Amino acid sequence: MLPLPLLQETADTVGYMLFGYAVLLGLPALYIVSWFMRRRNLERDLETLETLAQDEKKRAERARPTNASPVESAKPADRPSRS
Repeated sequence: MLPLPLLQETADTVGYMLFGYAVLLGLPALYIVSWFMRRRNLERDLETLETLAQDEKKRAERARPTNASPVESAKPADRPSRS
């Protein structure tokens, strides 16, 4: 007579194997999608900052008298500190 472990069928673990592959392939895919979304948001933020800087520059040019130099028209708080 054969020992008991040899008479038992092999466990059906195909579902666990497929789940494992899905996790191993899904996590890097989620990371890549997250990376692209963050990059897109960063580019949008940079465009917004550039637009704000251009608007600020235009506003400063309109407020400055035409015969004054940029250094003379700057307030003391606007000048960089030398500390």
